[in-house]
Amino acid sequence: MTNCSVPQLSEQELKNSALYRLDDKYMSWGDTVHYQSRPIIADSCLGDRVVDIHGNIYLDSQMWHSSCNFGYRNREIEQAVDRQLHKLPQVSGDYLHEEKILLAEEICEAIYQRTGLRGRVGFNVGGTLVVEDASKIVRKNTGRNRVATLMGGHHGRSLTVSGMSSSHRYRQYCGEFADRAIMFPYANCGQCYYDKQPGECGSYCGKMISRAMENDFYGIASENSNEIGAFFLELCQGRGYTVPPKDFFRQFVPEMQKRGILIVDDEIQVGMFRTGKLFAFEHYDIVPDIGFVE
Repeated sequence: MTNCSVPQLSEQELKNSALYRLDDKYMSWGDTVHYQSRPIIADSCLGDRVVDIHGNIYLDSQMWHSSCNFGYRNREIEQAVDRQLHKLPQVSGDYLHEEKILLAEEICEAIYQRTGLRGRVGFNVGGTLVVEDASKIVRKNTGRNRVATLMGGHHGRSLTVSGMSSSHRYRQYCGEFADRAIMFPYANCGQCYYDKQPGECGSYCGKMISRAMENDFYGIASENSNEIGAFFLELCQGRGYTVPPKDFFRQFVPEMQKRGILIVDDEIQVGMFRTGKLFAFEHYDIVPDIGFVE
């Protein structure tokens, strides 16, 4: 008879296996984490490194997440958070506090320096919700509920905002969308919708967006009226990987604003210096009517 020894799992390995079983049993699979068959379970982090429960070290370059823009466990931020936790960790929405007011001032002054326009700041808890709020502002101020967007854009996954996002897979299980956005081709020169050659077309796709407003036979606008309350733009798409030609937006944005269509600048993934400037719209010589960053 041969004695066979069975490898014994360590206490940590048993704990890790238990975590995956719990994930499989209890966690919703409606989020992006579960695009992976076996998601990474993070255990610690520092700077640009993340360590998982198995001790594997990852170089994390996903800086489109606003919470990661300054690296993990940034010492200056940790100290500021610690001070705030001992002073005013949270407060009812019925009150203001100094930090909120001063941050609003800084943002408004930064916008004024770049555009010469005065505005106000509204704080929210996520990208989809600010798109929802912007939609309410559009409806209230224009009296129109239809909006336009660009193919390839992603503005959020709530039921309403799914009708504004390009990917069909987010809508395919949710029935009809009565207020679905009018979608125009984006200037993705590597996969041109019109099969034009990059650098030789004069931003043809942008000109076609403007042309859609020329007469009522195109079904969107007449000489003195239109169906669209706002045009929601992601200036750079795919978390900033797809960058359009510099003159793309100038081909149609002025025409939209001339017709009273509000330009809504969605910089959730590319604002706050991710493109080298505080706001991505600074690269394109346009001034939006509404904008949001994270």
